[in-house]
Amino acid sequence: MTRAAQPTFLAALHADRALQQALTQPEILAVAVRIARAAGFEVFGADLMAPPQEPSLQNPEEGPAAEPLQIDFDGDGVPDAVLQGGRWVLLDSED
Repeated sequence: MTRAAQPTFLAALHADRALQQALTQPEILAVAVRIARAAGFEVFGADLMAPPQEPSLQNPEEGPAAEPLQIDFDGDGVPDAVLQGGRWVLLDSED
């Protein structure tokens, strides 16, 4: 596999709730790592597990999601980064 394919592979793994539930079992996680490595991906068990999400994003029955956390690095009033899925994501800027 190419290195470019790894992010797509991991995104698909992280989006599959049933698979994520199965990967909580150590023996299944170990087999999944072996399969991924045999396919050419350089991964560890933690790579296959989806990052923890904010509770309001996991269960829509918990009510409306809170305003996402944002950071404005340069103080211009436009967010430069936003917290998504437990990770900070830099936003594109025009300048």
